[in-house]
Amino acid sequence: MTTEKVKLTVLLLEDSLADQNLIKQFFKRALVADFTLKIASDLAEAETLLKENSIQVMLVDLELPDSRGLHAVEYLVEKWPAIPVVVLTGHDDELLGIKAVKKGAQDYLIKGQVTREIMVRSVRYAVERKHSQLLLEEQAIRQAGILTLGQQALQEKPIDDLFRRAVTLVRKTLGITGCCISRYSAKTDQVDLVAVEGLSQLDQDPEETAFIRWVLKRSEPVNIENAREMDSAEILPLWARNNDIQAMHCITIPQGQSPYGVLAAFHNSPRSFTPDEQVFLVVVVNVLAEALQRFRARQGLENALEKARKSEQVKNLFLANMSHEIRTPLNSILGFISLIETAVTDKITEEERSFFGLVKESGERLMRTVHEVLDIAQIEADSLQLEPVAMNLCALLEAKSDEWRERAAAKNLSFTIHKYPTSLYVMADEYCIGEALGHLMDNAIKFTDKGGITIQADATQEHIMLTIEDTGIGMSHRYLQTIFQAFTQESSGYSKKFQGVGLGLALTKRYLELNGTAIEVSSEVGKGTIVTLTFSRILPS
Repeated sequence: MTTEKVKLTVLLLEDSLADQNLIKQFFKRALVADFTLKIASDLAEAETLLKENSIQVMLVDLELPDSRGLHAVEYLVEKWPAIPVVVLTGHDDELLGIKAVKKGAQDYLIKGQVTREIMVRSVRYAVERKHSQLLLEEQAIRQAGILTLGQQALQEKPIDDLFRRAVTLVRKTLGITGCCISRYSAKTDQVDLVAVEGLSQLDQDPEETAFIRWVLKRSEPVNIENAREMDSAEILPLWARNNDIQAMHCITIPQGQSPYGVLAAFHNSPRSFTPDEQVFLVVVVNVLAEALQRFRARQGLENALEKARKSEQVKNLFLANMSHEIRTPLNSILGFISLIETAVTDKITEEERSFFGLVKESGERLMRTVHEVLDIAQIEADSLQLEPVAMNLCALLEAKSDEWRERAAAKNLSFTIHKYPTSLYVMADEYCIGEALGHLMDNAIKFTDKGGITIQADATQEHIMLTIEDTGIGMSHRYLQTIFQAFTQESSGYSKKFQGVGLGLALTKRYLELNGTAIEVSSEVGKGTIVTLTFSRILPS
């Protein structure tokens, strides 16, 4: 079995007639390849031959009439980088030959020491090394291009911008006529070009979808080496026919359940897209598919955020209306109830007078509920305005003590405030701390039927510990886990024993957190509850 010989066209730059004839004989007798030898006596003649012929390798003497030393090597490597160079040097020029290799030559041979075998082997290896070098350089360029495209895909820019960058990258990297991306809508059965590079005529018919549907139905990329030989050449899109596209490689761009469209790399003359080129195109499509997925996710997020903003606007409008349309008239109702009660107090019975108390109690209960809902909504929306001041916690307790003592006495409960320093200062919002203490005392009195409530204030150099202890019904360990959640109570529904919507403790915790104050609750069913607040103490100036 014989192996077909490699065919190589060699350009010899040599002005010595004797050396020319010797090298001719070397190549004539070569057994492993068929060599076609072109000879130039100087650099100018070599340029003419390089332009007119398909040269696979150059043999270059370092001593030419119009070029001495490394000049010819540097010039040829720069102007024809794809053609390998083997340098011919004299006995005394071996170091110059090594320098030539560093400048880009693939090998050097020393005249007088070259045999036919060495000459042929060097030329063949030079071609193989140059081929490997070019492949590595191509791969490096493609990898750099993919990396750049991937980085651009991570940027939050319009997806069509990325598509345009992708088709430009494909065209430049593969050195082909061009590339385009077609978007297909299965819903309307229409196609449009969203990114194009390398087409002079952009005529397209959105309803001409036969070609793209043909590609999308295939389970693998479509490689067309010569459009003229296609059985169904008439299905080529209008833009391909008008631009005389002969070779194409088409890959589906996936997008969720249905494909986005097709990326098509094309050329004006018949050609085969190599496996390396096909892999490169697949990687580009994968980058685009991932970018599409992120783009859709970002669109979904933006839509969700827009809905959330609209929902927030609706909520704010509702709260504003609630404040104006419920709280304002409710204040008027309670005020007029008091006036009517005063006006008719001498004309009604004791039982009828009690009705006014029930109306006022229900109205105040409704007002508290509206007030709590508005406050917690403002806190959750981060719109509650705080005005921190240096406030005397002892003075606040003293100011509220008469009211709390009176309410406790109405249930025959004791109320005690243990002695504490006359001034304990904290930096906090007076409204928030007042409301928090109010809710805690409301709970202590509401849920205590016998015994009493005790308040104790202790202080260190840095902190103030305020403890509120009652002898009420207490809370279960399970309920303590959710005690600060809004709208939760240990008893609920129609069977619950106490009034309220379950916002008191939720508001209390939020009021305190806004002012950097910690709260801890311990409780035991049937024995009572202890609430401890820890404030950061400040020294009055």
